[in-house]
Amino acid sequence: METIQIECPEGKKIIETLTDNGVIITFEDIKPNEVIDNKIKELEKQIEELKNQKQTPAEKFVLDTIKGAGPSKPDCNGNVAWYKDGEWLYIQDFKNGAIWVSYKYIVSGLKMHYGLNNGEIQQLLTKLLHKYTNNGQLKIVF
Repeated sequence: METIQIECPEGKKIIETLTDNGVIITFEDIKPNEVIDNKIKELEKQIEELKNQKQTPAEKFVLDTIKGAGPSKPDCNGNVAWYKDGEWLYIQDFKNGAIWVSYKYIVSGLKMHYGLNNGEIQQLLTKLLHKYTNNGQLKIVF
């Protein structure tokens, strides 16, 4: 039996169909909303896992602040804003490779209540929001 390696084009998924004569391989478009919905479910699960781990007071502040946040529908660029009580907390900006974090609700609290500097905040948010940043592909910006 011969093995053939097939590279799947970006934005597509492989569909295998078994026939009497072998396997037919076709490519199907991945629906953007399907990808985003799956990511949202994965991220919500990861928030729960993070909450169950032992945290510093600053980590607890961030997790408590984003707890219960809900995503907006993706905009025309596929970016997703996460809101709580009508206020945005962070935006996943896939086009520009960034995750924009609310200064008003997150960054200022970390500075005022926990005395963290910008570098420490960057490290803390990168750690806590790692999965929200597409595993580190989106840079934390505030």
